[in-house]
Amino acid sequence: ALLKSETGTEHETVALDPGAFGDPTWVNTERFVFSDSTLPQASIYSVGTDVTDVVRSQTASEDAMEQLVLLQDIAKTGYWSLDLVKEEVYWSSEVYRIHGEDPNSFEVDLSKGLSYYDVKDRPAVEEAVKRVSEQGGQFHFKKRLIQKDGTAVMVESIGIGKANKDGKIERIIGVFRQVDG
Repeated sequence: ALLKSETGTEHETVALDPGAFGDPTWVNTERFVFSDSTLPQASIYSVGTDVTDVVRSQTASEDAMEQLVLLQDIAKTGYWSLDLVKEEVYWSSEVYRIHGEDPNSFEVDLSKGLSYYDVKDRPAVEEAVKRVSEQGGQFHFKKRLIQKDGTAVMVESIGIGKANKDGKIERIIGVFRQVDG
């Protein structure tokens, strides 16, 4: 089948039988058709790479994300990030809920996110974001937020600047929750 295929390549990742040792070894296998005009027939070369550590890391990452979502739901605390390079904002489902927005129909950006803060509190929030984006460090505040339906609530947010290898702040990540008065 490989010799007749249009691409001349196949790729698969498989778990090898763990036998008596417990955990399987994961192998990424790539097969290539190699044609040599000096040979009467094409050959197939196969390269196997042990990707067990990659599969384990991916599984651990997926588990951690599922646990984070469960924790968010129980604690009623959301998480967010601001990519300063791409100018993209990410809100978890709990952050959307606190704002009174639907994650399936509302596309957030920094300007929209900041617009939810009470007009009196907005300058302080904007200054905190600006300071961390320029200097790094973190911020922590409790401010009034006006939900989509007009209800005023107190929220608490903590943000931390994340620098690239050159020390330039490229992202701010944080947590967000509704608090009592």
